[in-house]
Amino acid sequence: MKRMIIGFIVAFATSLSCMQTSKTADIRSLDPDPTPTPTQTNEVFRSPARKSPIVFKGTYTSVRTDGEHQWGYSISLWEQAENYRGIASGSDDLLPIGDPPLGILEDVKYDGSSGNISFRTSLKIKGARSKIRSHTVETIVFRGKIRGLTLTGKLLIVNEQCGSPCNRTIDVVLRFSKELSSIERDFADSAEWNNYVNEIMGSG
Repeated sequence: MKRMIIGFIVAFATSLSCMQTSKTADIRSLDPDPTPTPTQTNEVFRSPARKSPIVFKGTYTSVRTDGEHQWGYSISLWEQAENYRGIASGSDDLLPIGDPPLGILEDVKYDGSSGNISFRTSLKIKGARSKIRSHTVETIVFRGKIRGLTLTGKLLIVNEQCGSPCNRTIDVVLRFSKELSSIERDFADSAEWNNYVNEIMGSG
């Protein structure tokens, strides 16, 4: 009789243990953020977005010239792991033909499904051009859309010298430029991109 009771207790304990193990396995299978295995963790840290290649997407421009002066803007865009970055150049004012003010795009937001894109940047003249340290000519804030070979939208121009009275919003149409796009390139990673940006912007 004693042996039968002990046997029953052992069997019950074994059954309970199996049920708990099964329940734990079921909970883990439903966990939306399971702890990654060592292999998964290493893959994540070895391939961060900053190590991804940066692919050139194209340059859009509205720049015009009368032979002595130029006006308008050019926007060059790159993509890295579904994130966009870029460079803007130009001005809405008449400027002598030459190196236009440049700026690195900030707060870039792009929706590939709709084509909506927005960004801001401060356009600066290099020190050598202005004969003083690099300084901001104007800050621009853009909201618009990429449709095929055209970038259209509204551009808020903040004049850094004149201030609020001179700020204005204009409609812009920038078209894809095969010529300007041919001089740009891809980058292996963020480090290579940063070197390029530092080179074209200058140390000021």
